Amino acid sequence: ATNRTGALGASAVSSTTGGHACQYGDITIITRGTSASLISSSGGNFAALAGSPSARFVVVQSNAVVAFNTSANADAWVASDVGDYTNWTTGEAASGRILENNGPVTGAIPWGNDIIVFKADAIFRMTYVGGTIKWQIQKIWNGFGLPLGGGDGGSAVCATDAGLFFAG
Repeated sequence: ATNRTGALGASAVSSTTGGHACQYGDITIITRGTSASLISSSGGNFAALAGSPSARFVVVQSNAVVAFNTSANADAWVASDVGDYTNWTTGEAASGRILENNGPVTGAIPWGNDIIVFKADAIFRMTYVGGTIKWQIQKIWNGFGLPLGGGDGGSAVCATDAGLFFAG
């Protein structure tokens, strides 16, 4: 194994609140928890992704990077501009909160044209629609969801051809 943390050091990713990763083309993006910005690499050492939010979960959908459970709020999300993972402030970049069903976002996964977002007692569908709204959020299940993992880490959710699998 090759250590690609570079100048960030081996403790760059929190083992309890970070380490969720996604792939944006040939760029790997990893969360470092809610106290540090995202990091990215195109094959070399990882480096801080300037201007990105601090978050626990990160996914790619509709050619945008979307981060969840941010340092601003545990129920918050922040999306990069469509087509530019380095731009978090202009164009189609957007942010908001999922206020329904109190509590933090406990997981997120791309599924088809949507992002399925979990709280401990609810599941939401987040769809890129562009324009003024940018991202539409709809509750699709109430009463159970994805519990937050032990040690404040995230919980596992897996997408397969048969559907989404998670411990709920």
